[in-house]
Amino acid sequence: MAMSESGMSKAKNMRRVAPLLVSMVLASVSIPGWAQVGEYELKAAFIGKFTHFVRWPARPAQVFRLCTIGDNPFQGALEDLVKLTPIDGRSAVFVDIHQPEEVKACDMLFISTSEQHNLAHIRRNLGNSPVLTVADTPGFAEQGVMINFVHQGGKVRFEINPQAARAAGLQISARLLKLAIVVPPEAQARNGVAP
Repeated sequence: MAMSESGMSKAKNMRRVAPLLVSMVLASVSIPGWAQVGEYELKAAFIGKFTHFVRWPARPAQVFRLCTIGDNPFQGALEDLVKLTPIDGRSAVFVDIHQPEEVKACDMLFISTSEQHNLAHIRRNLGNSPVLTVADTPGFAEQGVMINFVHQGGKVRFEINPQAARAAGLQISARLLKLAIVVPPEAQARNGVAP
């Protein structure tokens, strides 16, 4: 009996995946570690999509700078993103920055959880620069980060702080806002952050 094209494709994929599964078992790789990598690949894909729904003011730089500050949990996923995709109509580069004073040179900045103690300093250095800030730390959106990933009902969702984006001169599409958990201005006020 002949195998269908889709059946052959599935069999071919299994042959490619089987060695990986055997390696995982033999090396005793923990599944949570693999799940985390998958989560950050998903977040990197979201980050790439966010750029289609945000409008930056005109900037003289020909290259879009996608930056991280702090521990980089993406394990190459952001680097792969910028290699494959023009962002905001420009070629893109990934930059891993180490000092809050460097953040203004970015177009988009992922702020790692490791920078919780430094968030106020990072925000001061950004001022009202048109840098889209993204994080995945509870409470960061209320503290002025523009997009913050959250877990809700077993799914990865995102909060958006539209006041912070507007203050930086960024326009977030209404379509993206409809999908987000929108942070109200009073939540920022409770955290001592001026909208």
